[in-house]
Amino acid sequence: FSAVCNMQTPSGFRTPVRENEIIARMADLSEGGMAVLTGYDIPSQSNITSRFTLVNPVARDADRYRLIDTEGEICYNSTEENLHRLGICFTRISEADRTAIADFIDRRVI
Repeated sequence: FSAVCNMQTPSGFRTPVRENEIIARMADLSEGGMAVLTGYDIPSQSNITSRFTLVNPVARDADRYRLIDTEGEICYNSTEENLHRLGICFTRISEADRTAIADFIDRRVI
C-alpha cells in the first residue's frame, strides 16, 4: 500500500516537502488510524490529510477499489532503518470509509 499525505503545517514549522505532499508506504492500518513509513521527519501532533485506495480482490467493477480520504494527527514518530514510522490517528473519516477499512481487515484475518 502507499498513501499520499498532505501536511497541514502548524505555525512555526517548516517542511522541505514539495507542495507539502509526501508519498509514504503504509505499514499498518486500522479503523482508528494507520502507520506509514517515509523519509520525512514530521513532528508528533502535526495535522495531516491522507488519501489511499483499498482494493477488494473479491469484488467486481466499481466496488473493487475504494478511495479513502482522512484527516489525522501524527501520534508518534519513530525511526526504523533510516525511515520514519509515523503513527497517524484519524480525526476525521466517514463512517462508510471506516466500515470499508473494517471489512478489509476482516477479510485479511486468517
